Amino acid sequence: MKLQLSEKQKKLFIESIVWKQIVSYFLDTKNIDVTQKLASIQVRAKKVIIKVQGSALRQELQLHEMQIRHKLISYFESIEEKIEDYVLVYR
Repeated sequence: MKLQLSEKQKKLFIESIVWKQIVSYFLDTKNIDVTQKLASIQVRAKKVIIKVQGSALRQELQLHEMQIRHKLISYFESIEEKIEDYVLVYR
């Protein structure tokens, strides 16, 4: 199902779904709740900026980026976007 969203709504949707999928991925694969370590998710142009507390989580995110991207594919397709067009930036 395709969602018809404004650009602002798309931005909020992407920020929310990236947050949820990161938390879900770490709970499912490592049984770790990273909610307290995620500071923010921001979308700027075609960048998704993921701010975290601690370099260990940043390194884990980089290590598992492909698996997280794979979880995001269907959500991005629902708003007629491609995850491949976005760069994930970890700070």
